[in-house]
Amino acid sequence: MKKIFLSIAILGSTVAFAQSPQKYHKQKRANCAEKKEAFRQELNLSDEQELAMNTIQKKYKERFSEVKNNEELSPQERREAFMSLSKEQKSEVNEILTAEQVQKVNEKRESFAKEHKGKKKKYRKADFKQLQKDLDLTDEQVNDWKDLKEKSRRNIKEVKGNEALSEEEKRAEIKNIRSEKKAELKNILSEEQYEKYKENRSKKHHGHKRSRR
Repeated sequence: MKKIFLSIAILGSTVAFAQSPQKYHKQKRANCAEKKEAFRQELNLSDEQELAMNTIQKKYKERFSEVKNNEELSPQERREAFMSLSKEQKSEVNEILTAEQVQKVNEKRESFAKEHKGKKKKYRKADFKQLQKDLDLTDEQVNDWKDLKEKSRRNIKEVKGNEALSEEEKRAEIKNIRSEKKAELKNILSEEQYEKYKENRSKKHHGHKRSRR
């Protein structure tokens, strides 16, 4: 009972990972229990706090499940609902913790985010190198693709930081940037390479979904 409270409540939900899904989730399952138990000991929760944590965990597990299974929601609406629930859950968790415990939780979140970002960058590079081999890219294609990715990343970052835009306008702008990136990528790759690239992405997407079941 003491080991289940730390999942979404403390570390929050994460997004898809760029590395091999099967490899990532196998590694994650192997390390997760040990890390949660170690952090539980570090927080030194009282019996009352642990009971409250488990109550919150159970409640939000049901609410996340309801959102996940709601077929009336669009993918964007589902993501927004998940984000909203995560914020509510973290808020409730913070209310039952002491100031010192909240500080430890926040430090753990920051550490986790940095670690995740580093792994994400590492495996993206590995994936791109594999993609170079799979598609038999020329040096010119590799450089053009890297420039395209950097331009797209920079433009999306600018949109996200533009406080003059509403959230809906930001989503529309980001969608346009990604559409333009897709169109430019078609010009970089041959028709055969692009079809193989789409097939590669499809396999990776389905493999990722299977690994999370």
